[in-house]
Amino acid sequence: MRKRKYFTKIWICSKHFADEAFTKPLQEHLLGYSPIRTRKIHPDAIPTLHLHAVPPLTSNENVLAETMPLPVSNEVSMDVEQTPASSSIEEQTPASSSTEEQTAASSSTEEQTPAKYKAKYIAGYVAFRFKSTDKTLGIETRQLETTGDQDWLQVISRGKCMYPSDKLLQCARIMNIEFAKYHGSSLNKENLIFQNLAKIIEPQLKIKIPREALLCLIRTRTYIRLREMNRAIAIANHRQKRRKMSKFTNKKPVY
Repeated sequence: MRKRKYFTKIWICSKHFADEAFTKPLQEHLLGYSPIRTRKIHPDAIPTLHLHAVPPLTSNENVLAETMPLPVSNEVSMDVEQTPASSSIEEQTPASSSTEEQTAASSSTEEQTPAKYKAKYIAGYVAFRFKSTDKTLGIETRQLETTGDQDWLQVISRGKCMYPSDKLLQCARIMNIEFAKYHGSSLNKENLIFQNLAKIIEPQLKIKIPREALLCLIRTRTYIRLREMNRAIAIANHRQKRRKMSKFTNKKPVY
């Protein structure tokens, strides 16, 4: 009787791709994170992480084996936890130490850049909200001088976005610093957090702005923090649910 061969399917998902294989949308540069199911893979990306061990092919299997192109889908699920390529100790070699130092330096620069963009993004929103009452908070991007090195706000705008003024942008940066001191990594549980934070910020402002605009800056920054916290809680609950289900289905738990 002839033996029947059983084959196991091996799937390629987002955890097999390094972080450099994904395109970063503008929302990630502004807010510092990328929502689930919104990141896209480069068309020429190649899986390099956590690859499955493939047994050597026999002579009969070599005849039937075919090289199939990997289907690249733009809609990639981001439910699994990604591991950067530089975190694997086994993959590091002495020859790649200089490359890793350059990567670390570039990543530290990228961590500082979204904070600056976030302050400008919030300040531009406040300038748009109060453009009818106070026109000194910002100007429309179509009124800016067109230069070779354009700002990202000028590039994505069609002329209707508001570019914050220097005084409003300075207030937004001070607000962002005091916001981190007041709330820490979470949110302060005191009453009237908007008014209390405004009282802390106002003495440090060299250029006065309307109190309504300052409160709008604080509210917008608070809502962004709240959305980040809710997203982290949802991801943690989803992982905990998958771990519980793995106990019943005898599957490998997902961390």
